[in-house]
Amino acid sequence: MTEFPIENLPYITTLGVIAFLTYIFFIIKDRIEKIIAFTFTLISITCCTFLFVKRGGNINTPTTNNLKRSDPNILTEAELKTLKNISNSISLDKGVSELLMVGIPSDHKNKNCNKNIEHIVNDLNIRNLFLNKYNFYRSKKDKDDTYFLSVKEFISYFHKMIRTETGKKMSPQNIPLVIACDFESPTFTSIPHKVNQSPSALTIACTQDSNLIRDIGNYNGYQLRSLGVDILLGPVLDASKPFQYMGKKNRTSLRNRSFAKSQETVYNIATHYVLGVKESGIKVIGKHFPSHGAVCVNSHSWCIPKYKGSIDNLKDEWSSFRGFNDYLDGVMTSHIGIECLLETNSKPVTLSNFFVSKILKSNDKNINLSESNIKFEGLGYENKVILTDDLSDMGSIRKYMHDENMSFGDIAIEAYKAGHDMLLYSHIETKNNPPRGKITVRGGGVPDSIKGFTLKDLEDVHKRLLEYVKKNEPEFRKRLLKILRFKAEIIKSRGGSIEDGKFLYPDINWVDSEFSKDSLPVNLKKKFNSPASLLDSVFIKSTLLINKKNNYVINELPKNTDILFCIYNDYIDEFKQSFSFFENADFLSIPITKSGNSWKELEKKFYDLYENKDIIVYTLKDDTDADFIERAISHFKKENNKLQNFILFIHAEPNILGPIVFNNSTIIGNFSFHEYSFKTDLKVLNGEITPSSKEKLTVGIGMGAEALLKPKGTDILPAEGFNPMEFPQSAKEKEFCKIIASQKEVIRRYFNNVSHLIFILILTVLFFTLLMGRREFDNINKYIMENIQGKRSKFVSFLSLIFSLMLSIIIVALVFEILSISILIIGYDIDIELLNSWIKNIDKIFYKILN
Repeated sequence: MTEFPIENLPYITTLGVIAFLTYIFFIIKDRIEKIIAFTFTLISITCCTFLFVKRGGNINTPTTNNLKRSDPNILTEAELKTLKNISNSISLDKGVSELLMVGIPSDHKNKNCNKNIEHIVNDLNIRNLFLNKYNFYRSKKDKDDTYFLSVKEFISYFHKMIRTETGKKMSPQNIPLVIACDFESPTFTSIPHKVNQSPSALTIACTQDSNLIRDIGNYNGYQLRSLGVDILLGPVLDASKPFQYMGKKNRTSLRNRSFAKSQETVYNIATHYVLGVKESGIKVIGKHFPSHGAVCVNSHSWCIPKYKGSIDNLKDEWSSFRGFNDYLDGVMTSHIGIECLLETNSKPVTLSNFFVSKILKSNDKNINLSESNIKFEGLGYENKVILTDDLSDMGSIRKYMHDENMSFGDIAIEAYKAGHDMLLYSHIETKNNPPRGKITVRGGGVPDSIKGFTLKDLEDVHKRLLEYVKKNEPEFRKRLLKILRFKAEIIKSRGGSIEDGKFLYPDINWVDSEFSKDSLPVNLKKKFNSPASLLDSVFIKSTLLINKKNNYVINELPKNTDILFCIYNDYIDEFKQSFSFFENADFLSIPITKSGNSWKELEKKFYDLYENKDIIVYTLKDDTDADFIERAISHFKKENNKLQNFILFIHAEPNILGPIVFNNSTIIGNFSFHEYSFKTDLKVLNGEITPSSKEKLTVGIGMGAEALLKPKGTDILPAEGFNPMEFPQSAKEKEFCKIIASQKEVIRRYFNNVSHLIFILILTVLFFTLLMGRREFDNINKYIMENIQGKRSKFVSFLSLIFSLMLSIIIVALVFEILSISILIIGYDIDIELLNSWIKNIDKIFYKILN
């Protein structure tokens, strides 16, 4: 059964009203007017019937899910048998290499013959590579076309070195090389230049448009696949809880990477995004199980972030992963500890067999934990690839290594024993790139003895894993088969095959030489003229008015208005060009790095100019900006009780705002530091667009009764093919849910089948219009037959036949719709899945008759 999108109701209602009003013409006496009335009725019926048939039996059927659920039948029986033979015949040395996913070392010249890369791919036989932002260094001298060509050639090189068999130690099975990357937003991406960056997850969610969410997912996947990327490490399925931002030191855990505050909203929105990405042919790895929901500290910091919630709440935290096991190709785990369980209180989930093997992978519905009587239910990801978060560079895992006096090899074995299929080492420190260990580990306190992950460490990891898997080879072969199947699906999606005991690459270029920033996939060209129109739609729909203290359309103000614009470096020129007509406008450029002389100079100029300004427009990117504005408001409010009108544009998560800023500013946000988000800021200031209501915001600001802004959530339902799921957020809410549980099914049925009720109403109006018009039809027909001869008489007979046919179709449609809704109401105790399947089959038969 399909759902009824309420936005199309006015159009459908109009058709019904037209059909009903035409009956008025039937009661008039003039015969010519009766002919006109008949014609109008016929047109109305034709339009409604055509819409019914065209949309598959419903007024407006949402985009269907043509995707097979990580289809197990994508590989033939013969191919599966070949894969099993390959997994059993491949040497342990080369097989262990398949357990590793390694970041490509820094190479600022994108040099194809880099010896470090050749050592990883050829000598260590590692065929799973991860792209890093620093792999695509761009100098100011680089021209756009030349640079983009070098990007394509750099990625293409890895595929070519395998396909052309230039490797020094190629395996006879020709194991594929695959490339993975991050692609969440401009601030969290592996490919920083010459592609259209994805809006942040929060931006995508705030569109509250399921079709647009799916489209942007599809476009992101299309870009990556066109560049030769096979695997997307994302999206983030963690819920962004407000207590992640308590205190200024702990506001950076998830940022705008999460879709929403509640697991239910995350799940509903992510279903559409994941389907969009999957339609592009990209493999999708959801992250970060079991969720950073109640974690205050960033896992890049020099500490082990601890989940501090109860066990019941912990179960709810990972509930957003539950419905995806038919669609995700894998899951990434996280380096967090769980305080409420001794199993992972002192070590990260990454190293926990209980969480990885029993909870995440198992299908067991009754899992016991020895230390308690609490029952757990497995999520069933046994047949999907389970990947660690980065083991080379993240502060949490490095601190655990340091505290427990463990090596990278020790950690690798523990992660493998926990149940992981792949181990991720994102950053390799070489002579040509700066040390990574001190750069990404945040918060200070890092001992001087901590060094970066090197090629020698990688070799040691490989050696230690090889020694370990020899002790339990059957289990290793089982995991290897899963990885090979994962890769086989990638090869087949590209046009290759698996036969004759090896992988056969397709005779195509892995990287699309024609791809550019202006390219669109074929299926999106029907909706959008260009990627710009798609991104414009996303940012316009996600732009929200969070708080209004004054008028934000400044182009309506007098030219002598004193305005101070504080805009980030890359976008300030566009603001200068748009608002140069203000005679007393000043523009300050905000640096990306909030330290050093440039930031001090900005602060000084800001305070010097502040008192003489009527309005201050400020674009915020991070908590440093929020703290700066808070200090400024507090200072001037205290000093002279004069507070200028602040218009703030949030290009980050709104959680960075405190009460002082929130209560004293006009706040507008679209929550991404993106070129199109700044273009949208300009449109708002110029009055070209009006921000939507803050009701669309899916995260909150503050917490509890003192919350500055509580999220409403979303009205978006899960995508077709996904089961609706319940996500209680607390023990009290669970108790409340039990009380109303008996009514939930009735409510769900009512709303799920409102489309049938509306359509029955429309059909009924059309039916009685035709029935009452029938008595007048004989008189009209008689009059025409007496006064019009020849060909016209045949034409009238043809109209009579069409009229009767339409009446028959309406009757049949009405019978089927009444039958469907009656069964749903009466059959309360009937199996829902069986009932839905039966009615769908009835509908399909009827639609075929109409077609």
